[in-house]
Amino acid sequence: YNQTNNEKLNTLLLLSLLSVFTTSSFAQTITWDGGAMTTDWMDPMNWDTDMIPTVIDDVLIDGATVVLSASTTVRRVNVTGTSMFTIDAGVTLDVIAFPGNDDGFEANNSATIINDGTLNVSNIVGGTAADALYVRGAFTNNGAIAIDGAGQHGLYVQRGNFTNSPGATITITNYGTMNGDGDGLYVDDSGTTLGLLTNDGTITIAMTSGDDGIYVNDGSTLDNNAMLTVMGAGDNGLRLDDNGIFNNNTGGTFSVDGGTDDQIFVDNTGAQFNNSATVNLTNADAGDAGLYVIDAGTFTNNADGFVNISGFANYGIQIDANASTAEIINYGTMTVTGGGNDGMRIQEGGLFTNEAGGVLTFDASGDEGIQIDDSVGSFSTFDNSGTVNITNAVDHGMELFGTFNNLMGGLVQADGCADDGIRMQDLSVFNNDGDIRVDNSGSEDIETETVASWVNSATATFAPGSSPGDLEIRDDFDLGTSCTTFEITGTAATTDYDQILNTVTANTMTISAATAKLDWGAFVPAPLDCFTIVDGSGMVAGTFATITSTNPSIVYTVDYSDPTEVEICIDAILPVVLLDFKAKKTDRGAELFWATEKETANEGYDIERSTDGQNWERIGYVSGGGDTFEKSEYNYIDATPDNGANYYRLKQIDFNGKFTYSEVALLNVRVERSQFSLYPNPVHDVLNLELNEDSKNLILEIHDSKGKLLWSKNGGTSKVYFAEYKMGVYFLSIVTLSDRTVHKIIKR
Repeated sequence: YNQTNNEKLNTLLLLSLLSVFTTSSFAQTITWDGGAMTTDWMDPMNWDTDMIPTVIDDVLIDGATVVLSASTTVRRVNVTGTSMFTIDAGVTLDVIAFPGNDDGFEANNSATIINDGTLNVSNIVGGTAADALYVRGAFTNNGAIAIDGAGQHGLYVQRGNFTNSPGATITITNYGTMNGDGDGLYVDDSGTTLGLLTNDGTITIAMTSGDDGIYVNDGSTLDNNAMLTVMGAGDNGLRLDDNGIFNNNTGGTFSVDGGTDDQIFVDNTGAQFNNSATVNLTNADAGDAGLYVIDAGTFTNNADGFVNISGFANYGIQIDANASTAEIINYGTMTVTGGGNDGMRIQEGGLFTNEAGGVLTFDASGDEGIQIDDSVGSFSTFDNSGTVNITNAVDHGMELFGTFNNLMGGLVQADGCADDGIRMQDLSVFNNDGDIRVDNSGSEDIETETVASWVNSATATFAPGSSPGDLEIRDDFDLGTSCTTFEITGTAATTDYDQILNTVTANTMTISAATAKLDWGAFVPAPLDCFTIVDGSGMVAGTFATITSTNPSIVYTVDYSDPTEVEICIDAILPVVLLDFKAKKTDRGAELFWATEKETANEGYDIERSTDGQNWERIGYVSGGGDTFEKSEYNYIDATPDNGANYYRLKQIDFNGKFTYSEVALLNVRVERSQFSLYPNPVHDVLNLELNEDSKNLILEIHDSKGKLLWSKNGGTSKVYFAEYKMGVYFLSIVTLSDRTVHKIIKR
């Protein structure tokens, strides 16, 4: 029949209301009974209603094997018992709009879930206990999972085993809509059985109004081997509690950007974060930390681990033991950049251990680079065996109320800090067995107080400045048995050579047990040059126990006459530093050996010999090394030493003609002359020999006038050929089992 427009509109509205009523009235649980004797979800005979579940239905699969081979939408899925449920590749299962306290998708008991396709769980906005995806069985994601909307947790792994495979993705948004304690990803136990989540793919969590992005609790474990990212405004990016474990393994990247609480929060007994890959923490909220370890939690950055923290509004790293054993252990690389407060704050008995090979860097912290606090009966402690770099802190590079142990091999560098490089307060303690390098501080490089304790051991070293510069010290300071290296490249203090500046008149620097090293590099000063290596208005107590020099040719005097200074003044420069000179009898004659540590403008050496130690003759020459700061070794053979005492010395000659003599080396030679005849001498072509000894046991040698061996023969001969030699003087050695006879031969 014909209807008016208003009638048609009323009819459509009635049909819509009827549809809503019908949908609400007939929502039901459809149970798999396997009536079709197949595993196909899309066969209606496999369901107890003989109908395929629809968007209004809850699905129960208990103890069955089911395969979803076509895309579908339901309200809820519960897979339990010993079931195995598979979502095929290319297939999408949508779980939407469940209003109650039950979970959107559950994998219970011993159930096994394999997702090769796409699983979307959305709009689960019902009761406060409603999780989007709840796993107590085994769940393997080879495809894609998207969670958008959960009353409580987005993905809750409780005692189950969840694996996100390589190439697989999980995104979690809008969790905790009905319960502020809801977490994006929650891994927990069930009292006796621990939960485990392994990520080999990509997981992205967007924090909103819920609780933590990730929460690992009660001995359960999250292993990240790939990409895991938390972002947005929520609570903690990651919270580890009560023996919860997070392993960021090789190949893994864990990133947190933003948040309204700590980005990594390691809490309570046994909670552990173990990093062997990359951790990126950016833009932590005001009042909180990028990395916060509290109570008995532990964060370990292994040798191949990298931790990057930047843009934090409060602390980059915070350790708060609360009189327990909170600790961060670093074997790898940790970098903290920028921030509104301290780069690191250690308090309430917390401990940071920087192991050998560990590198810890703080740049441009808003306040201190490192602040170590104390508390009643509990000092916070930093143990350093690696490298600590602090640059451009807005206040102090390091401020101590607790204890810093710079152990053997440890290096602390602070450069460009606006106030002090290292400042000690109250009862703080600095035990130094390592290396300290502080420079360009706005105030003092090191400032101590009378009640503070700074102890330098025999392995401790100081390097003032930054190639070169100064080390400014305020308050009383004892260098102990440490060694300070003063780099000297010119004559201008702090720009060409290092200084320790003892800045305050009322204070005293004690150097009586300390040592100093003068490192000249390639620089050679001039006689009368002076270098004030300790300066300032404070008093100097004692003298350096020893002062060593990298250039032994520089002869200097140490002047302590001014009670506020230590000055090095140059007396002379030796051109060659001779380490040793000795002579030794060998089967080739008298062999001379000598070595130099360094040489300056060294042309060479005349070799001189004497039989009485008074009258000398030049017997040879060896070229020198010119200019060198490396060890050089030389030798020369005197093939015809005299019978009896032979004195040898070196005449070292500079390029400008100046020369110096070495010490004298004495060699006693016993020459037994055998009855040999040779002719003619002078010789032109052939020298004839008449030998009385067994010729098989003879060695014949010809040397030139400089001792160079020209010819040698085992076994005698009656002729020696000189035709190929130039005119001059040669020496023929005849060596028997008992002696050596040397004959001077003239070649014409």
